[in-house]
Amino acid sequence: MYSENDLIPKKYAVTLTLEPESGELEAETVLTLNVRSDTSIEFDLHEIFEINSLRIDGSTVDHSTEDNEPTPVNPASKKVKIADGWKGNKEETVEVKISYSGKLKDIPEFETMEDQKIGLDDRITEDHIELACYSTWYPYFGFGYDFDIDLKLDLPSHLISVCSGRKVSSKKEGERRIERWKASKDNDIVVVASPDFKRRTIDGPFGEFSVYYTRLPEDFVKKEMEEISQAIQLYQDILGRSHISGTEFKNVYSPKEKGQGAFSRRGMIVYSEGYILEQLEEDPEMSIFKWNAHEIAHFWWNIGSGQSDWINEAFAEYFSTLALEEIISEDKLEEYIEKYEEFVRELPEDAPSISEVEPYNSGDNYTIRYYKAPLMLHELRYKMGKKEFIRSSKDFYDKYKDTGVKTSDFKSFWSERLEEKNLTNTLEGWLTSKGGLPDDAGAE
Repeated sequence: MYSENDLIPKKYAVTLTLEPESGELEAETVLTLNVRSDTSIEFDLHEIFEINSLRIDGSTVDHSTEDNEPTPVNPASKKVKIADGWKGNKEETVEVKISYSGKLKDIPEFETMEDQKIGLDDRITEDHIELACYSTWYPYFGFGYDFDIDLKLDLPSHLISVCSGRKVSSKKEGERRIERWKASKDNDIVVVASPDFKRRTIDGPFGEFSVYYTRLPEDFVKKEMEEISQAIQLYQDILGRSHISGTEFKNVYSPKEKGQGAFSRRGMIVYSEGYILEQLEEDPEMSIFKWNAHEIAHFWWNIGSGQSDWINEAFAEYFSTLALEEIISEDKLEEYIEKYEEFVRELPEDAPSISEVEPYNSGDNYTIRYYKAPLMLHELRYKMGKKEFIRSSKDFYDKYKDTGVKTSDFKSFWSERLEEKNLTNTLEGWLTSKGGLPDDAGAE
């Protein structure tokens, strides 16, 4: 939907067996795949998994593999290429059935070491299971597609699991438990499990709202649930109900020690519990309101992919500052704006423009995506007026929430809104300027 690739995954029916004692998984995935043009079928899979069988529309097919260059997002993947005899025609739907097994490559969690280039939080151990697209544990075509999920999960019965979508069934068979999870229009297949998960649940603005954790203080969890409900309600008031699937919201503190701080999926946020505990040791009264507000904002702002992923991060980050302004204090907004400006001023002159920034957080990309792009939105807000900016943001979200958005779409939409105020040059300057702040940033 959001990618220019010719292969579009529409549904994953996955039978996943996990053996935490040995660290192994065995999976059988039946993938419904749209092939938009006459193109070869290829996808990524975890680097050291063994492919046991591969069929298309019931027929066994030959395939080849080649190594992928490790990236911060997918540090351990290989390319699986179907033999050229299988080529689809425009809008053809094919069924790809692939069985595979193996262990995840042993790569330290993110932030384990200073200046760490490559990390991987995904794990299959007796006290910590975490699987997401980062390890390419399922056939992966790139991030940003919407697909349906039917996951059958087989794991030891003492583990408590939290997965993408909604649990529709669970039964115990000896020392194992078989669960069924389903989701519609999701963009990742996430599995988190621990023998020690605790769960707190309340009724929130999205419906049922649950927090899963193992070691966090109860007072912190209670405060966090209240703050999350406030942020969700604010965003619903501003943008309307989110397009995410289902009505259940889950905040999951994965029992890892390090790792990337958090990631947001459809109705589910996964945090590093170890990271939060480190912060609480330094400040027991710490609040992660703004962090939560950013991740929750992604329930709306997840409509761009590829290079245009900056749109997701810019709006999620700026709306988190709006949440601070509305719920905590007006001064908090300006505090963060000043911090963003400090970081952006330090960018080198040849740092890429917003319209060219890559969808990774390495190097200068993070500053551009999370600081410079939100500063652009902040300037638009003050030059348009807050009321008009909020109205236009809602219109922008409504227009592209079901189709996806590119940088060119962003430019076209906002140029039209800014034309009457003679602000199109302001927009162009922010989008195309390299380095730090545009020359006329903040000018009246």
